[in-house]
Amino acid sequence: MMKLIRGLIIFIAVFILLILAIMWGMGKTIDARPEYKQSDFFSYHYFTDDEIQNAPRISADYSFKFRAQDGMVPLMSSIIFKNVKDDTPLKKYVESLGYKYMGKDETYGDHWKDMETNTTFWLWVSKNKNEVILTKETYY
Repeated sequence: MMKLIRGLIIFIAVFILLILAIMWGMGKTIDARPEYKQSDFFSYHYFTDDEIQNAPRISADYSFKFRAQDGMVPLMSSIIFKNVKDDTPLKKYVESLGYKYMGKDETYGDHWKDMETNTTFWLWVSKNKNEVILTKETYY
């Protein structure tokens, strides 16, 4: 009987810890707005989209940003490069993933889309900041 009670107590404790971990993770998803580095193991692996993780590194100075989907605002995962000389490898990378080039928007930059998944890539270049941002937007 004692083994059964001990097992039940352990099960309940593990269950409560699991629920708390899930709630903490959901809270982190909502609040994950500041930039983070690849060296921040948890943020990088938890928040960064796989296709953004695999993007070619066109500069040694880069960071990541994440925004959770909120209503009509899409989930966004970005890689931000500073001191960039050439963004061509990023353009080739997005096209190699099968996204269709949709043109250039004056505000948001180059635009690729996957019509089946309604997923979009944006490549924004700031010449005066010497900065390039590759963003993947996904609607769920």
